[in-house]
Parts: sequence; C-alpha cells; structure tokens
Amino acid sequence: MIVSHILKSKGGEVYTVSKETTITEVSRLLAEKKIGAIVIISKNRSVEGIISERDIVRGLSIFGANVLDMPVKDLMTTNVITRGVESQIDELRSEMTSSRIRHVP
Repeated sequence: MIVSHILKSKGGEVYTVSKETTITEVSRLLAEKKIGAIVIISKNRSVEGIISERDIVRGLSIFGANVLDMPVKDLMTTNVITRGVESQIDELRSEMTSSRIRHVP
C-alpha cells in the first residue's frame, strides 16, 4: 500500500506557518484543524521545520507558560523527514519507528 491510499480517507492538506508565528497561534491552529503538527516554511516556501503537539508540551515543561509567547523557531524540529504520496507504507512506518517521529509531511 502507498501513502496516497491513506490520504484519500484522511485528507492530504498540509498546514504551514512561518517561524515567527507564536506558540499560542500554532496551538490554536492545531486545535482548530484537529491536527498534530504544522510545517514551518520560509518566505520562498521551502520547509524549515515542523512543530508538533509534543514539541509544545516539551516547551511547556522547560519554559512554563512563557512558551506561549515564544516564536515557533525556538521549539521547532529542523531535521524534517518528508516523503511523497507514492511512498510505500511499510517503508515509511519503519523509518518513522527508527527515527522516533509521528509526522511525515
């Protein structure tokens, strides 16, 4: 099975923000769209990072409530693994497990 089969039922929209977006704004978008991660893009639309609910929780544990006013760039993961819609699910699942990640745009 390939990724595109899953995206037919799940949906394939990828939400993006800039690295200056605050954690509060990202948290609202995550809740509103019922998603677990958002891709961070540059002005020329290249991928700069990804931020997930887990990143925000880790930030809360380190910075407390002050994290809400911080820009995404302070918490985002910069090493983003991406794959195309024709990727094999088994290969992707294996990579996600070995890399200990939950989101692959």
